[in-house]
Amino acid sequence: MPNPSRREMRRRRKAYLREERASIRRQRRLQQQQRRRHRMIRSRELWHRLVGLFVRRRPTEPTGDSGKRFRRLKARERRKKYAREERESLRRERRMMREKTRPMRRRMRKQRMDYLRKRLLQFIRNPIPVRRISSQQRFIIRQVRRERRKEFRKQLARLPVNMGTSIARFWYHRAHEAKTLTRAVSDFMFNLAQVSRDTGLRRTLIAGTVNSTAFYVLAFIGTYMLSQYITIVTASFYDIPTKLYSYRIYWPLYTYSTLYTRGALIVIFGMGPLVCLILGLVFYRIYLWLCHRTLHLKIFLIWIVIHFLNNFFGAYISGVITRTGFIYTSEWLFLSNILDTEEILFLIISVVALIVVGYFSTRHFLSTASMEALVVPKNRQFFLLGRVLIPWIFGNLILVAINMPNNPGELLILYLTSVLVVVPVFTNYNQPSLGLIRLGRTTRLGRPAWLYILITAGALALLRFGLANGVSFG
Repeated sequence: MPNPSRREMRRRRKAYLREERASIRRQRRLQQQQRRRHRMIRSRELWHRLVGLFVRRRPTEPTGDSGKRFRRLKARERRKKYAREERESLRRERRMMREKTRPMRRRMRKQRMDYLRKRLLQFIRNPIPVRRISSQQRFIIRQVRRERRKEFRKQLARLPVNMGTSIARFWYHRAHEAKTLTRAVSDFMFNLAQVSRDTGLRRTLIAGTVNSTAFYVLAFIGTYMLSQYITIVTASFYDIPTKLYSYRIYWPLYTYSTLYTRGALIVIFGMGPLVCLILGLVFYRIYLWLCHRTLHLKIFLIWIVIHFLNNFFGAYISGVITRTGFIYTSEWLFLSNILDTEEILFLIISVVALIVVGYFSTRHFLSTASMEALVVPKNRQFFLLGRVLIPWIFGNLILVAINMPNNPGELLILYLTSVLVVVPVFTNYNQPSLGLIRLGRTTRLGRPAWLYILITAGALALLRFGLANGVSFG
């Protein structure tokens, strides 16, 4: 009898599996029929019992406690009998299936053994099989090997030349980069010299830098103090006393006080940043409404929007680093530990949000120019340096100096997180679309805004001397 192919064996195996599944389905149908029959018997007995409650008849079974015990025994015997019949039925089905499939299983075992015997004989005759190739194939293989050796010799001969070319190319690119950097620095210095020679342009840039610094400091004081005051007012609703300093809020209560409940901590430390986020969006709408009206108000509103958003996103970054302030809301809201998934996700969102705000702020800062000469491509970098970077540096130095020697870590980090807004401003200032910026109505050119500078000085004095000893609430 010839050995059947693998396809025939698979076909037989599938036929066997189909018969097995059909047998299982028959068994299940039989079980279901028996269960239905059993339920019908149970329902008939229940119906007879219900009828027996209303129809008097001669008792055929014991009554009382002995009757209950007798009925329980009869029910148990019926269940045991049903289980025995079920098991016997399954055994009969399995025996019948084994009897039917025994010849096929016998043939499958015989074919499997024949296949193994054939493979064993092949291995004994040829333990290490070697592929036999023709003389033509052997000639082609030798030709390919000869070509590979020839190509390797050529590459080996060209190796010194290739190494010299690579080294020369490397130093050429380095020299080109140095030349490009030198040209960029010389262009920057040339443009700076031109701006310095133009008296009106120079005065306008200096005045804009001073005004922007004053607006930066004033906007930070206003937004930060508002956030602190909202936190204090929220704490007063929970009867928690506080003391406000220029650099932080002092909490006189003991750390494990019963007033520090989970709900209180979530609301108190989350209300200030949340209101700052809402006010940031509101003031952005106000800026869009006033963007073609007054110059100084435009600069002030831009810094207010940036500081409001920084008091939400930057406060969360500062809280993650120092484990104070806004981070308490996240910890108690999600009951998370240090650097859990929620904290890492919100930290990434905060960083990306500040970078996006800075990227789209370039157009708004350029629109605060008081003359067309400031926003031409060669002067934009000087304008943004004087309107954004220098005010950020000197404004933070002023805020640090006004709180000396008390500068907590969370406040210093809050100053630094605004760099995520400042740096992206310088990434897209030369886009062609920025050449279509429309400048609004301007004030006097080259004049500092003395009124705003005096207001800023008064706010700094009030911050330094009015809150030096703290103001108690509650």
